[in-house]
Amino acid sequence: MLKAHYWPLVKEGKKTITIRRNTKLQPGDLVEIHAGGKIRGVAKILHIYEKKLDEIGEEEAKKEGMAVDRLKRELERIYGKNATLKIIEFELLKIYDPPKDPKRRRYGEYSPQEIARRAIEEGIAREEDKEILLAVAKTGSIRAVAQSMGGLKHRRRIRKVLERYARLLGITS
Repeated sequence: MLKAHYWPLVKEGKKTITIRRNTKLQPGDLVEIHAGGKIRGVAKILHIYEKKLDEIGEEEAKKEGMAVDRLKRELERIYGKNATLKIIEFELLKIYDPPKDPKRRRYGEYSPQEIARRAIEEGIAREEDKEILLAVAKTGSIRAVAQSMGGLKHRRRIRKVLERYARLLGITS
């Protein structure tokens, strides 16, 4: 997942890496590129290597499409001074034009907020899912609910809950 303003750099071939603290990706994996809330394309993971923040240099900055001092400041702001980071090199294979809406793929024509409200209103929500459904119904934001649960790592759990109720409501199969 990228910030929207990075997508043009990827599309133009100027950004060929992404840097993360952790990854489950492996060389050869195909991944969808998400930017600005849309699925913009597909990339193949070529290589993954590890570096400390202070070891990041011109090579990584060039592959990120930015100056090295800006890259280091940005990474330090996000990960802290002593971070060990994974540099994930990728090759853009496909561009979706127009971009795909990930919500439609998961939830049909309904928003996560609408699915959560319907599950609650129709009384089909399981007790263990009610807290998530109520929070999504109130905020409309999977990201905000995940943050309130302790971090973005909880997005997958929230999406699975919403997908379950989309199926139970007959919205998706």
